[in-house]
Amino acid sequence: MKVLHATAELAPHAKVGGLGDVAAALPAALRSLGVESVVAVPAYGFLREALANQIIGPPQETEVWLGQERRHSVACWSADLGGFRLWLIDPDHRFGRIDRRNRIYSATVDDWLLYSASLVRVAETLGWIPDVVHAHDWHSGFVPVFLRHAEERTWGRTAAMFTIHNEAHQGPFGIEILDRAGLSRSLFHHEAVEAFGSVNFLKAGCRFSDMAGTVSETYAEELTTPDGSPMLHGFFRHLKGEERFFGVRNGLPKIDAPDLSLKRSFRQKLLERVGLTLLDSEPLCGVVARLTPQKGFGLLLPILDQMAKSAGIVIQAQGDLWLAGELRAIRDRNPGRVAFCEDFDPSLADLIYAGSDCFLMPSLFEPCGLGQMIAMKHGTLPLGRATGGLRETIRRNETGFLFEAALPEALLSEFHHMVQMFHQPVHWQRMVASAAAQDWSWEAPAMTYLNRYQAALEIRRRPCPSGSAG
Repeated sequence: MKVLHATAELAPHAKVGGLGDVAAALPAALRSLGVESVVAVPAYGFLREALANQIIGPPQETEVWLGQERRHSVACWSADLGGFRLWLIDPDHRFGRIDRRNRIYSATVDDWLLYSASLVRVAETLGWIPDVVHAHDWHSGFVPVFLRHAEERTWGRTAAMFTIHNEAHQGPFGIEILDRAGLSRSLFHHEAVEAFGSVNFLKAGCRFSDMAGTVSETYAEELTTPDGSPMLHGFFRHLKGEERFFGVRNGLPKIDAPDLSLKRSFRQKLLERVGLTLLDSEPLCGVVARLTPQKGFGLLLPILDQMAKSAGIVIQAQGDLWLAGELRAIRDRNPGRVAFCEDFDPSLADLIYAGSDCFLMPSLFEPCGLGQMIAMKHGTLPLGRATGGLRETIRRNETGFLFEAALPEALLSEFHHMVQMFHQPVHWQRMVASAAAQDWSWEAPAMTYLNRYQAALEIRRRPCPSGSAG
């Protein structure tokens, strides 16, 4: 089987969030199951520079038309990354100007449309027509749309799959987007790409795919409810009723988990590095996250002063400027008890995972989450809200701690419970051992994806005039 992945991110060089990890790890894991994968990423300037020694030969030149009068030149560089091949696609030199990873999402909607159309054209030019095109998140939501509007003789037997990594980002735009894409405005209705008066890229990706899903079974179920997806829950329920909507928990990239006997040493190194002073009887809580409301900082801020009375808190986060200001104020009120690190330093992140006793993830929603799994492999017990992938991966009082309501007092109550458990060293160490023993490899998720690919191909290749959702 041949699978072509469309993604805006790719770890390690072009990683912003969990999407980048999945885009790198899933194709590599599928290789062991006999799947040949190509990952197509925009040719960001910084990414081409980072991979200069791995790029093979000059770029392949082609062109793509959006409509009858809009011709665009396309360059595609190829690289072999070991577990899969990489295509770096740059239409009209639009992505080469992006010079660092934190500017990936400065790309415009027209950039993403061109990338999506170019991916289909590049595959045709290179003569590599996959069995499945697997698009990820709204930026590649029009890949399945262009696929179903491409030459039937070439693409008619290719299935499409779409994975939602974060439903909060849907890509809503005006109807004129269809004009710029060279597509008919007849697609602007609720059974195609329209949602609440906008062209919705995420819905389009799901609607024009044979199978659609997300990154945990729990999150997939949540998206069929008004609370989980206020705008699209009915659409997701419809897909689920057709057995075309699913969830697969992400795997964890291979990490070198430390010897748990060194846990105390890592904790001391972390305390010294961030300048905190704790008694041995006080737990050290860590956070490594994007500084956004989604990650539950609105629950943390009102109670951090109280938490700092019985635990040390070290937070590494970048993002929202207002939240950063509030965290700086809390840090200044709690010298030696709270550390806030705004610059992302991978070595510090690793030390927080390894040296903390508890890892805080009070997310308002969490499609899957990798932090809790990384923490567990380091013998650090996660404390998370019972939502999405956190509910699916944390067992309360066995491998971590969970609270239900998205309220500061609910988080504080579970925090106090965690502190009490920390004072029971025998039980705490049993939990640490259980957490560290969990298997978060990509082996099982990759097999599930392979089964879903096969199901998508069965839908696409049914001897039926209407095919599937195309």
